[in-house]
Amino acid sequence: MRRVFAEFLTTDDASPEAYGDAGTRLSGLRNFPTVLRHARYDDDCWHEVQLFARDPELSAQIWLSVYPEPIGTSALYKQLRFYREQHSDFRFPSGTKFEAKELIPRTATAFDVVLPFRVRDNKRLRIVQAFRGNHRSILVVRGMITAFWQAIFLGLHLRDCQ
Repeated sequence: MRRVFAEFLTTDDASPEAYGDAGTRLSGLRNFPTVLRHARYDDDCWHEVQLFARDPELSAQIWLSVYPEPIGTSALYKQLRFYREQHSDFRFPSGTKFEAKELIPRTATAFDVVLPFRVRDNKRLRIVQAFRGNHRSILVVRGMITAFWQAIFLGLHLRDCQ
């Protein structure tokens, strides 16, 4: 069962400039008109922070799924298998390169990193990456590399804490 803890439009006057919980922190939120939703899934023992544009054509989507270890390991692997089955080496728009090592946040140093891979999820093109830690693992699923993603990426902090 999903319980939503927070949901807001990032450009509202009352919305925070940064949001963090469950091992993730996003900053620079007011720069793009997106919706942030934070939910917890009781039966699977994991949190999810979703950041998405109201217009899906913008490819402005980021899902951060946080799995506490060791109880979240099976849910993480289940999600990774789901995305691996959709693996697709699609082409990026002209001039955009898929440099896997450049897609690792600088603040994720305490994690073992699964290099990013590309998937075709129905008609949407996504990039998937996992970070394994001693206390938590984080699955990052995002839309194409856009100005939105690059700005959010600079403000993305991942931590392996209890």
